Amino acid sequence: MLSDPPIGFLSLPHHGVYDLGRLLLVLLPGVAVLAAVSRQSKVVAAFAQLGDLQERSDRQQALATKAVEVDKQWFIIGVTNIMFSVYILGAFPNLYYLFFTPKVLSLIIVRLVKFYRKKQHFLLWDFCYWANFLCIFYCWVMPKSPAVFRTVFMCANGPLAWSVLAFNHAMIFHSYAHMTSVVVHVSPLLLSYGLRWYAAPVSETSIGATHFLVCDGDAESCLDVSFQTLLFGTMARFYLWWLILYYIWIFVALGSYIERNSYQTLWDRILVMKPVGPILQKLLKRWPKLLVQLVYLLVHLIFSTATMCVAVVLWHSQLAHFMFVCAIGISTVKNAAEFYFDVISSKYEEAAANSKVPVSKKILSASGALGELSEPLRK
Repeated sequence: MLSDPPIGFLSLPHHGVYDLGRLLLVLLPGVAVLAAVSRQSKVVAAFAQLGDLQERSDRQQALATKAVEVDKQWFIIGVTNIMFSVYILGAFPNLYYLFFTPKVLSLIIVRLVKFYRKKQHFLLWDFCYWANFLCIFYCWVMPKSPAVFRTVFMCANGPLAWSVLAFNHAMIFHSYAHMTSVVVHVSPLLLSYGLRWYAAPVSETSIGATHFLVCDGDAESCLDVSFQTLLFGTMARFYLWWLILYYIWIFVALGSYIERNSYQTLWDRILVMKPVGPILQKLLKRWPKLLVQLVYLLVHLIFSTATMCVAVVLWHSQLAHFMFVCAIGISTVKNAAEFYFDVISSKYEEAAANSKVPVSKKILSASGALGELSEPLRK
């Protein structure tokens, strides 16, 4: 029987082709993101030269052309990410972390740079980013700790995954911002699914399984993990610490500094979101701001606790877990479909309304349904 090679980082000389494949897997996401960023930097440089153009219309046309080029690059990266994610998770679920780590780190670093320019970098103190760092910490530092994995699982399948529904994250392939949000909220879910059902001790034979230990004892012991262990362990080890530190650091220590310099945090976005925002705005008229912010974090706690209770069910059923992963993924696709067709629906309406002008071949190729529907109108 072939033994499973260790999952040490960059051990290429010892394992030949196997490690070469892993090396490429680690480097690919970062290289792709850096290439797109480099491309975008060239576009920015081109924008800086637009002042030499004489006509405003020329500048606008050049801007639009360059923007399209950038969006095409991100579209390719977005679709490629889905292809690689699905294949790796299906074929080598225990190696998904090799793809997950550079992808998440690259996108978060790019987001940090972009957010810093827009005075939004304090958004990176939000729970979703720290939950991703926890995933990376588990995979690379403490992969043999069942307690840490339980925390990763509950965070990834609890508030992180359900935030996709709460904030309507969309898999808009050409948008770096939207795809980054999807990756940050969905990738930990995929990671936890692969490890929960295919890592040791549940499976000892799949490639990379022995690098992890998701439960104490044997495979049956995973099903014996209690509700209290999963929920209260996660709260005590990670979530409540983040909640307390976030309140003290962002709201108390830096509150006046953030407000004075017009920096943005998630608090500002929540204030304009229904149904919680209007309630918090009413409370601000009666109570001190720090007290209302405490109420906001209490709402966060209630939301996280409720979603983690659902995650307990997912821990004990692979079928339920798989269906949940599919549901979250489909929701991002649905949100993207609504976005795309909100944008291009005017083209459809224009093509269908004008019976004297033939429908563009591009539009017909994109929508066979439109061609069939508009055919009676042209007879």
